[in-house]
Amino acid sequence: MASGEGDSVTTGTWLDDLSPSQATQRAQQTALGDMIVLWGGRLLMAGFFFVIFVGLHPLSRDVGENAGGNAERQVSFLALAALATPLVLMRWERAIQIVLRSWPLLVVFAAMAMTTLWSTYPGVTVRRMILVIIVYIVAVGLASALRTPRDYLTALAFGYAAILLIDLALSVAMPGFAYTPLGLAGIHGQKNVAGMAGLMFLACFSSILVGARQPIGFWVSVALLLLSFLFLGLTNSKTSLAVGLLATVFAAPVLALGHRGFVYATLLPLFFVVMAGLVIFATGAFDLTGADWAQITTGDPTFTGRDEIWSASLKEIAKAPWLGHGWGAVWSMLPLSHPLSQHIGFWTDTYETLLIINQSHNGYLDILMHGGIFLLTVVLLFLAKQIRDVVVAFKWQDRWYVAGNVFFGTFLLSLLINNMMEATLFFPDGLLGQFLILLTVAHTGWRLSWNRQALARTR
Repeated sequence: MASGEGDSVTTGTWLDDLSPSQATQRAQQTALGDMIVLWGGRLLMAGFFFVIFVGLHPLSRDVGENAGGNAERQVSFLALAALATPLVLMRWERAIQIVLRSWPLLVVFAAMAMTTLWSTYPGVTVRRMILVIIVYIVAVGLASALRTPRDYLTALAFGYAAILLIDLALSVAMPGFAYTPLGLAGIHGQKNVAGMAGLMFLACFSSILVGARQPIGFWVSVALLLLSFLFLGLTNSKTSLAVGLLATVFAAPVLALGHRGFVYATLLPLFFVVMAGLVIFATGAFDLTGADWAQITTGDPTFTGRDEIWSASLKEIAKAPWLGHGWGAVWSMLPLSHPLSQHIGFWTDTYETLLIINQSHNGYLDILMHGGIFLLTVVLLFLAKQIRDVVVAFKWQDRWYVAGNVFFGTFLLSLLINNMMEATLFFPDGLLGQFLILLTVAHTGWRLSWNRQALARTR
């Protein structure tokens, strides 16, 4: 007998030593676990949409938070965190990697938390930070469960489609509630929020056109895209409609083409360079002022009264330009404290109407007001990192991964432009800001999944 003949030699992993029946049972258990996590992620997404868009009192006009807070809303978010926690634990390895790779977002959170040290109302700042962390936990749970862009975008599309159809149904069945004097608000608190929702509808449905292979999925997305444009038109939100057209008709196709080569990827920044050059030329040649441009673009030289709000906000920022007044400490104390009411001669309407104004109507001004130049610098660096991640992801070639990157890039563009007129960057009541956290973490998870697939292909 040769040396070693008859000895038991084991190679590979312990899975190689399983009998066929044991291996089948193990595969079934793994498939069952994956299915539970997948449906858990879908349930969590549905819960998030319910809390964010519908709420416990769907037929009410809640214009925002105040000094007393909202106990029902706080409990709703805690319930979402409780639902997300099992998903994080079941996919803890992936969750840890996502947390580590989403460090730019955590740096922003740390900067916000630091403002507690000098906040005018530190208790409010802590409360706002708890909400931000809860949204982050939900984001990690979703990214851990819905691992691919196809799973994530499909869940998002069902949610957006449901809200869109509810909005349009209300416009027909309950026009007295759905419409405000300014335009269609639907189920949302006001028509500007409805406009933000419409921007996300457009970004999602236009990106799914890139990934959809089945004709029914493609044409349903086309129909939902057209309905989204109809909805935005009914909201009478001119800013959102203009941004939506730019993002859908130009940015989304350019981002999709960016995955085919560097030349196509340069079209979007080149477009903005050309537009900036034309604006500079026209301003000098025709001696145009900011009011003139407002009149040309919106038909209102005051941007519907925003110029006065911006002026008063700048005076408030000047009181603490470097560090701000503390995260959430400016607009969250209504009616006990209203920053704009302190400026004599600013407001000529009633005090009750003044309380409706709960933001600067400019996200960058509100970041300055809450965290000063310190926080604005951190946020701008974070946004630059996200834009870089979108460009780096141009190497993705799978259709659904391309669709995911197109969606995130289109969403970012819409967010950046929208915040010139609205304040939604990370704020508790900012619809786009909450989805910014979700989608930043989701894109981080997609990069992780793509890198794993690329590594597997090289072996």
